[in-house]
Amino acid sequence: MTEKRPWRPSETRPLAQDELILEQERLLSRLRRELQGMATRAAKVAAKPPQQPDDFADSWAILEPEREPRTMMIDGERGSGKTSLLLTLVQQGRDGQHGELERVRFAPVVDLQPLPRGMPLYAWLMQSLQPLAKRVDALATGCGRSGPNMESQLRQLQHAAIAGWDASDHKSSGTLEDWVYAHGQQLQNWWSLEHKWTAFLDKLFAAVDGREKSPPAGWILVVPVDDLDLYAGDGKQVLLALRRLRHRRLVYLLTGEHAQLELSVRQAIAKELNAPGDPPKEVANLATEMVRKAIPEHLHFRTRRTSLLELAKHKRDQGALGRVPAPPQALTGRADLPDAEAFNMTGLLAAYEAVARSSGELQVRTAFQLLDRLQGQIEDGEDWLMESFLAAWGQAVGV
Repeated sequence: MTEKRPWRPSETRPLAQDELILEQERLLSRLRRELQGMATRAAKVAAKPPQQPDDFADSWAILEPEREPRTMMIDGERGSGKTSLLLTLVQQGRDGQHGELERVRFAPVVDLQPLPRGMPLYAWLMQSLQPLAKRVDALATGCGRSGPNMESQLRQLQHAAIAGWDASDHKSSGTLEDWVYAHGQQLQNWWSLEHKWTAFLDKLFAAVDGREKSPPAGWILVVPVDDLDLYAGDGKQVLLALRRLRHRRLVYLLTGEHAQLELSVRQAIAKELNAPGDPPKEVANLATEMVRKAIPEHLHFRTRRTSLLELAKHKRDQGALGRVPAPPQALTGRADLPDAEAFNMTGLLAAYEAVARSSGELQVRTAFQLLDRLQGQIEDGEDWLMESFLAAWGQAVGV
């Protein structure tokens, strides 16, 4: 029997196993299997011996064997439970209860909302690795060795990204020499950023791998990026940043609304082409292809709405709905039950009949909040305000 959990108001948090509905369990399972496959493939690439370098190795093209996309997305409208699923996946990785995540580690969540005004996007994304870099340095120093200075190297990378990204936004004194110098610095930093980022991560992973108590061989690092749909900046630049700041052992896991991201990319392209109003069809197609290339279909995980009936079936309500007078009314919207008049609910229940026919779908967060509200009334010993509860449900589904 599932242990009863003390009631608390709904909040964004990891979900326990008994709180997950079937669709959420399936989505998390798909995420775990995909991450497991990425770790397996990354380990095989890492195991290949490097080619013998010559004196000019740094001048040649750097090719990544078996390069594959490294950006995943949990897609859904606001309130569909995206962030809760993300945090649940992170918690499952920390608990070590799922073998698929044995070689997966999660960096701190990067939140794009609110992003401080003027904060350079690239530097903000890089900051998620600061705790790991700091820990590597501390462990090396604690063993009496000089630290690898990974945190310092990360700061240098951030400075290079800021100079490469934002240099042209700062006004010079107006002389031609200043203009040339500023753009020369920008060119140098921007051109070398991707190579420096790859070299930095190679060193960081090697430093972790060299510890006695390190993650399993071939482990990968997932950087969760939350609330992409609330990012007020340019969605196109976010995709380009994730593409530029890539590594075979680094995965970005986004949460957001896929359609909103595509719209943001479309608007950015239209602005660059100076095409106000409704952008041409070619712009829309370009935006669609750009998003699809960054987040291919097999890495696009869609959430969906749920219903109180479905949550009750999975015992997410902890029995609360079973303690409501005439529970079939709440679940099916039937108004022909003998006690309907006793609750003065005839009018409301008649309205819910249409809702019941359309399955009464709710955003996951809204459904959880309604159930938590009900559970709170039970545990606080309040009188049944059934009409109030059903009215809130009706408002949630737009009745």
